[in-house]
Amino acid sequence: EPWGTIALQGNETRGSHLRHVEIIGGSGDNIQAIPYTGMLSIHQTADVVLEDLYLGPNYIEDDTLHLVYVDNAIIRNLTVENAFGDGVDIDISKVIFDGGRVIRSKNDGIDLMSSNAIITGMEISTSGDKGVSVGERSNALVHNTTLRQNKIGIESKDKSHVTLVHADLRRNAQDLNAYKKNWRYGGGGTIETYVTRFSTTAQESKADKNSEITLYDSENLLGGRQPKSRINIEQVRLSHQHNLQAQVDAFPLSGQARNGLVIDFKQVGTINRSVR
Repeated sequence: EPWGTIALQGNETRGSHLRHVEIIGGSGDNIQAIPYTGMLSIHQTADVVLEDLYLGPNYIEDDTLHLVYVDNAIIRNLTVENAFGDGVDIDISKVIFDGGRVIRSKNDGIDLMSSNAIITGMEISTSGDKGVSVGERSNALVHNTTLRQNKIGIESKDKSHVTLVHADLRRNAQDLNAYKKNWRYGGGGTIETYVTRFSTTAQESKADKNSEITLYDSENLLGGRQPKSRINIEQVRLSHQHNLQAQVDAFPLSGQARNGLVIDFKQVGTINRSVR
């Protein structure tokens, strides 16, 4: 039967490293009135490194990996398979994902709430809902990542912003969705894409009246059709390479978290359509 949770919580866990660890068959728990919804739960800490982790099926509770109130987490070469709900749930945290894959999650592959995240070099596929869900004033850069066979590839809502660069979206039921869900946040979502390959889908990407999607060098999203309102097509300009690097530099992450992270924007601003 499911055995519960592994949890790191509190200031004394700052700087914790988990490397080359395999975790399978857990669920969650409620300990001293603290609810843990992840098989691996990390709460109220900072400067955590998770490297070369394999997280297999979990049960009962929603999340395979759950971070809440975590400042500067580095997650490298993560594998999550067959999550009972969300593969990775990030709440009110600052996180870098550098490599790995999240596959066959029943709900979202990666779910961000009120968080800042850089996602680079990953595969997120066959999610029952969103590949990456970005909500509640989150800010995400998704770079050099494949999003394949998800119900929705990327979703942005409730004053959240997603920048998608050198990505490959394949056979998603819908590639992009931006909308306003909760009136308390005062707006919808925005998505910008640069040099990105989109799938040919039966359902068009959409942005509601409170949201906006802007495509740079990514016209094939529309399959030759005229864009709907709130979807704009722009030509790539050389200045965008510098603007994107400035976005990365502006992410509120420590120097320690950035150590070893390389974001390559060399193709942005060119007419080369290949995906890195």
